[in-house]
Amino acid sequence: MNSKNIVYNKNYIETVNTITPITSQFIFENKEGKVKLRGNNESGNCLFLLNAPKENFDFTGDDTESNLCFLDYTKFYKLYKEFDNPNEDASKNEQAVLDIQINEDTNEAVIMDIQSNKTKCNFKYRLANTDVIKKPIIKENPKLPEFIASINLSKSMVDVLMHRISMIDANYVTFELNEKTCKFIGKNNMTMQEYSEDIKLDTEVDNPIKVTIKADAFKLLPTADYAINFSEQHLIRFEQQRTDGIDLTLFMTTIKGEN
Repeated sequence: MNSKNIVYNKNYIETVNTITPITSQFIFENKEGKVKLRGNNESGNCLFLLNAPKENFDFTGDDTESNLCFLDYTKFYKLYKEFDNPNEDASKNEQAVLDIQINEDTNEAVIMDIQSNKTKCNFKYRLANTDVIKKPIIKENPKLPEFIASINLSKSMVDVLMHRISMIDANYVTFELNEKTCKFIGKNNMTMQEYSEDIKLDTEVDNPIKVTIKADAFKLLPTADYAINFSEQHLIRFEQQRTDGIDLTLFMTTIKGEN
């Protein structure tokens, strides 16, 4: 087998881990100078696109288009974190060194070596074949509807909303847009308990809009700063606001008949 070192950015490894509650089966694509990842939850009502410059997770070393597949990224992440031990003394920092073993006959990566840069310790993680990974339903460049309104939520506000809808075991989340205000409502339809909060819209809407999603989908949202965009075609877009070149966008489908 041939061996190839993976150049990676720790922020990227961590970002991918935040979306494992949605799915932990991944096909990383090295394409057009980027590393691309897409996926969805089992219900198909929470989808994501994650794009970043390929140096964030470069497993080819050149412009060759190639895939790297994980049947369960969370298992890899646990092994990786075993050797991720920062220290105030930079010379004592322990980091994971990642190498992939490539089958010369099929040209597929089959094993990942996860090694310590400080000690002679090594985990071997079995990579998956593309055929065994459930293919995402979201396309690489999906055709999107027009988004007609937006709000901004800070990381701390996302945390607060998650906490408060969990307090009432909400099963639905509704956004009611009217003029300059978005009313966020978490509701438990069984107990009729409800939490609501007014959020300022970025721009005034001409006509009232009401969109409802399942709370279980909303709770899959990684904690971060977001620009949230609403369409009238049963789709909400959540764009993470970040400055590291990593582009994570999530989409949640609304419940038809509830709008």
